[in-house]
Amino acid sequence: MNHGVDINKADRKGRTPFLVAVTRSNIDIAELLTKSSLHDVNVNKLDDQGMTPLMNVCKSEGKQSLIRFLLSKGACVNAVGKNDLTALKVACEAENWECVDFLLEKGAVFIKDCTVKKMLLDNSKVLVTACKDGLKYILNEFLSPAFDLNSIIEDKFTLLMHACSKGNDEIVHILCNKGADVNKINKNGLFPLMIALKNQYIDTVTLLIDHGAIVDLLYKNKCTPLMFACQEGMLSGVKILVSKGANNNISINKLTPLSFACKNEPI
Repeated sequence: MNHGVDINKADRKGRTPFLVAVTRSNIDIAELLTKSSLHDVNVNKLDDQGMTPLMNVCKSEGKQSLIRFLLSKGACVNAVGKNDLTALKVACEAENWECVDFLLEKGAVFIKDCTVKKMLLDNSKVLVTACKDGLKYILNEFLSPAFDLNSIIEDKFTLLMHACSKGNDEIVHILCNKGADVNKINKNGLFPLMIALKNQYIDTVTLLIDHGAIVDLLYKNKCTPLMFACQEGMLSGVKILVSKGANNNISINKLTPLSFACKNEPI
């Protein structure tokens, strides 16, 4: 680089040294190339496939660290390549959902009439992934007002149930504000509050109650959430449920929460 070498010169496949360094996750080398005193690295240069370095990263691993690095060096998040390729479109086609979520956070947009977005809009698989993994930008992008938030779609769960099963409170909050039924019961007798409690996500339990979850809703007509928490020795769950108004004297089949605290049998 100190001898007049053109660091933007591509090989026969259209790959510049910078592109090779980035796609191989060699950030130190890529950083060194950007600090050349003789040349400015073209971080948006297209290869022979019509793709920028950012697009190449999104097509492969889609590591946030690499994307952050590229954006910090001036990579255009909405650069358009061959055949209207964009980093967002490439990441969607590769199903790199964390990458997609990060790009959306950084301002990536779909080109007008993009067929990829049309295919992903209200796609239950993508929405479930967003709810499980806490990908709020994907949820906001691909969830339309027409989607039935209370439909059972995968593993006998609604989107809210999926979010509760992973304790993704931000997603829970979004779904509740969009009208998700916090008291929806599936065929297994499970409902959002019970799912959160079973997985010991106490903050999620609190959030659901604040959004209108019935604190004494029956699980399989056998017990309330408080009874379950008592049997499992879940002290933090017991405390929050009682503080939120759970009936600690309720009797079901002649059993009270205290009775459940003394039981060892699974519910």
